Parts: sequence; structure tokens; C-alpha cells
Amino acid sequence: MPYSPIFQKKVTEAASIILHLAGGRISYLKLVKLLYLADRKAIEQWERPITYDTFASLPHGPVGSNTCNLARGISSDSQFWDQYIETIGMDVRIKGEYPKIRKLSPIEIDLIEEIFKKYRYLNKYKLAELTERLPEWKNPGSSSFPIDLEELLKKLHFSQEDIVRINYEIQQDSELDAILSV
Repeated sequence: MPYSPIFQKKVTEAASIILHLAGGRISYLKLVKLLYLADRKAIEQWERPITYDTFASLPHGPVGSNTCNLARGISSDSQFWDQYIETIGMDVRIKGEYPKIRKLSPIEIDLIEEIFKKYRYLNKYKLAELTERLPEWKNPGSSSFPIDLEELLKKLHFSQEDIVRINYEIQQDSELDAILSV
């Protein structure tokens, strides 16, 4: 399924903020962990993710599935990302100019910066260990498991009534994005 243009722009902008703070280059594993933690914190605080990615348990902890594919350079649907970010071995880096920040709100930018500052001193392995301790992660062995939004909301201690409402509202947001992206 192709990523929506809004997803691509938001995740590229979010990644570029982290890359800027990291000096222009970072391991793709650390990048996807930081972006997952930012999305998770956004859901916890605002009942909405930043990127609207789908989440999965991978062998080294939870990640945004599409973000992980973009960062690993294995996505066939990455036009906007590829304009600004490239994968070099196990790292990602800015290709030249940073994208203009147009899709992220100021509070989303602040949250991404907060997450980076909180975890910047952890290397990719320590960050992976930290995310493996999150309650929504289930060890998939050498495979992967999807992380259902409802399950994540339960782990974040939302009531069942709130879970139904938030899940519906996020679904509506995604459908609206699909319509507006056509």
C-alpha cells in the first residue's frame, strides 16, 4: 500500500529534525527508535501520533513500520523522503538541504526535539534495549508482529471508552488524509 503524501512529508520532516540535531547523520536504527518514541509520546499526550505510521514489534523493539522501510532504504514508495534523506550502510543522512517544515506543528517539533535531547546519549543498542522494555513490545524472534493501536492505547492506560473514541478518530484522520491526498 503506498504511503500517503502527508505521511511521507511528516515523517521526512520529523526525521530531518532529528538528523539536524544529530549533525546530519545517524544510524537508521536510532532514528526509527526516536521517531517511534516521539509517536508514542504524542499518542500518550495528545491522543494522536505525529506520523500516523503503523507500528510493529521487530527483533530490536517496536518501530513505525513504514518509517523503518524508508530509513532502511527498502521502500519503493519514497519520493519525498529520497529528495532529502539517503541510506548509507547502516546510517541515514541528509543529502544536502533540509526540507522546509510545513506539515509538522510547533508542538510536534518541540516533542521531537524533547525526545532527541532525552535519548541522544544512548547508542542504537541501548535505545533498542530501552524500547524492548516497553509493554507493547512482544519478542517476534526473527520475524515481526503488528502492534495494534488498541493494544498500544491499553498499555498507555486509556479507558476502553477512550480507546474506542481515539481509534475511531485516528481512523477518520487517516481516511481524510487519503481523500485529500488524491
